Amino acid sequence: MKIVIADDEYLAQQTLLSMIRQIEGEWEVVGVAGNGSELLDILQAQRPDIAFVDIKMPGMNGIEAIREGKVVSPHTEWFILSGYSEFIYAQEGIQLGVLNYLLKPLSLGELREALLSAKASIQERVVDKQRQFANSVQNLCYGFEQDNVCIKDEYTYMHVQMAVVFWDCSLEGTAESLLFRQVYISINRIVEEFTAKGVLLTCFALPSGQYTIVGGPRYSVKDKESWNEFILRLQQIIDSWNSSELKLTVISSQEHLPLHDINQYVNRIIQSSIFRILKGLGKMWNNHSFQHFSSEHHELCKRMERLVKAYRENRYSGYMDALFAIKQYAAASERLFEGSGIMESIGTYLTTTMRIQLESGTSMSRCIVLLKERGERMLQRMNKDEPSQDIVQKVIQYMKTNYRNEIGTNLIAVHFHVTPNYLSTVFHQKTGSTIMRFLTELRINKAKEILAEGTVQIQEAAELVGYFNPSHFTNLFKKIEGHSPTEYKHMLKRNG
Repeated sequence: MKIVIADDEYLAQQTLLSMIRQIEGEWEVVGVAGNGSELLDILQAQRPDIAFVDIKMPGMNGIEAIREGKVVSPHTEWFILSGYSEFIYAQEGIQLGVLNYLLKPLSLGELREALLSAKASIQERVVDKQRQFANSVQNLCYGFEQDNVCIKDEYTYMHVQMAVVFWDCSLEGTAESLLFRQVYISINRIVEEFTAKGVLLTCFALPSGQYTIVGGPRYSVKDKESWNEFILRLQQIIDSWNSSELKLTVISSQEHLPLHDINQYVNRIIQSSIFRILKGLGKMWNNHSFQHFSSEHHELCKRMERLVKAYRENRYSGYMDALFAIKQYAAASERLFEGSGIMESIGTYLTTTMRIQLESGTSMSRCIVLLKERGERMLQRMNKDEPSQDIVQKVIQYMKTNYRNEIGTNLIAVHFHVTPNYLSTVFHQKTGSTIMRFLTELRINKAKEILAEGTVQIQEAAELVGYFNPSHFTNLFKKIEGHSPTEYKHMLKRNG
């Protein structure tokens, strides 16, 4: 915790400084000011967590300094110091939102209590800030009322950075689900480690299944370079998991992005992510790494992706159609495969997703022969691997039972031992809706039932169905129902 002291008496400064050093904890005095102007300079440079300010200082007094200081450093917790019990100053301090009014001379116990109370207040604010940030980011990434999302003022013009994790794997069923969960836990662990330090950071799954990490690197409590440090740790996690049967590829934003436009950038990253097939799996790229690829490269990647998807979903006819499309395209675009490392990259992709080993120098025509052989073997085992026909009903029942909890496509997939992509595809085929859309509508309908009882406030109803940000709940409610929860309650009263 960074602390600043403002007092025009040298002895008082040194006494407080010495006492702080005697109190156990991570307390760091980053500045000592002798007047209000010096305090403002320190606030501007350090943005401290805690400030002790003497009331009577030459020039700008403590109250005036706090009033201006709250503009410069809005998240600082303030303590007023005074040798006199002057009610008028205490009253002004309360109006300014200071944490406490302390009388000199302070005892060590009083100072310890003050610091601990400030720490608790800061931690509570950090947790709330993290939650608000996470809700705002997810709301925008999911595209809910993108142009009208209510974001707190401090986030309105925030610029963030993000990274999206893409998953390519040859494992199937329970084995893949368990591995998927282990990877999620390892990534989430370092996210929690950094958020515990006050870093503004959130990790969540997009409706399409990819893990996405978004951070506000310029809003870190302690370190403006926190995002770079986090990305370094993320790279280490990625490297530790990469193997012949799994490749995790991270695509990050190179620059700071306006938070309110994040949905556009997420979509751009997802659209460009297909080029990882040719650029290289299991590495970390930024969103400008694929600019040299052409529309021909994109078409090749799309056909390769369709082939692998059909193979993993055990759809023989779809697989053979995709293979035929690749064969046609390869014949018409032979120059794509000449001396650019394309075949090596395709080989890595096929090894990772289908366990097909291509020797160095393998031509595209030979690759197609091997893929055809794999299709023939797939046909032989098709009858043994038919997916359960009632999984969608089980998922719906699971959501009806657990809608109050923090669940999403990934966690539901892990619960049923299937991959998120497979579950999303089957669910959409059976219901015509995405899992997240179905879950949102389920929660809103439950909220309507609760509000109809007439004894529950809107915020409480939101929390009872799994939403802890009232603005986020209101936006979703209005998107689904066409009117706000407040308007819905008024309608109930008019009709009741």
